[in-house]
Amino acid sequence: MFQQFTKPFNVGKLKPVCESTNFNVYYDADNGIVQLFNQGVPFISVEKIKHRNDALFQSYGQVLTCDEAVLRSKDNRFGLSYQGVKAESLLDHFRRSPHKFEAYCEQLALNHIRILAMEGIDSFPKQAQVLAEKIKRADIPDEQKQRVLNVFQSMPVGNKVCHGDYLPEILFFNGEGYEVTCFHDICVGEPLSDIARTYIMLKYGWFAETFFGFRWFGSLLAKWNADTYLDYCKKQIEIDDTEFDKWILINATARISEDVVESPRLKKLVLDMLKTHKAD
Repeated sequence: MFQQFTKPFNVGKLKPVCESTNFNVYYDADNGIVQLFNQGVPFISVEKIKHRNDALFQSYGQVLTCDEAVLRSKDNRFGLSYQGVKAESLLDHFRRSPHKFEAYCEQLALNHIRILAMEGIDSFPKQAQVLAEKIKRADIPDEQKQRVLNVFQSMPVGNKVCHGDYLPEILFFNGEGYEVTCFHDICVGEPLSDIARTYIMLKYGWFAETFFGFRWFGSLLAKWNADTYLDYCKKQIEIDDTEFDKWILINATARISEDVVESPRLKKLVLDMLKTHKAD
């Protein structure tokens, strides 16, 4: 059903591009961008992701054009290759040319809005269910958790394609523009929620910890990055600030359950938003 390499490849020969909690991204001259999941992620899980990607590309092939293949490494990790794209990501371009910051943020927003304009596909996971389960697992007091769930229950469900983990390091140059990759968390839901998740990851994630080796500069640049990205999103679609604040609260709580490095900051954010009734 899927193209598979008869001989497992050696990860050591690949160029590291970026890493996430559940996978690493590499570049290989023969296979393009390689998204390799952690050990323990079974082939059947990668197969399901490939099924969803196939459905997405079949419906929106003129927008998303990456060819894919399922891979297996010598240490028995499974992953996907995205062929036809180069090793340079949007983040790489920004690092090399930081003076083009505005153009970088605009590309980040435009490519995201392009995805969020797509009608949802019935077979995709439902964003509302994913968020509800994460909120329930979040390591915060039950009283806070219940208040967040109450807010969440009042929000629109939505029926658009949402990437689920959209960041600049998963946009790769194809010679003319940028291709979005790594659709492992793709779902159907509310676009503002997907934008809020990206905003949170940009503002509070690793980018805020360190950039060019300076933590203070990274934190400042991260806020500027997130705010500028959001400004460009607002130029494309209507975003109500009050509703967006609620999605920030919801997605920050859900993100806490993922046990990420920014969890302490997100816990403080959730507590502060609930104290000020900003999202009730």
